[in-house]
Amino acid sequence: MVVHKRLTSKDQKDVQRIGRTLQRLGGKLLGDARAAAFDATERTLATAQKRLQKVRTTLRGPTA
Repeated sequence: MVVHKRLTSKDQKDVQRIGRTLQRLGGKLLGDARAAAFDATERTLATAQKRLQKVRTTLRGPTA
């Protein structure tokens, strides 16, 4: 049979501190993931713009 003990005040504070730390770390990881996704999107957009410019140049042909 499992016996549940009451947490001491110190233990309760430790659990609360750990919870706050985990929330902070979770928020930081989410922020890091957003930043990485934004950077990847910017790189993809830049590549697409370069390709589009090449296609436009090809379609225009020589302007001599």
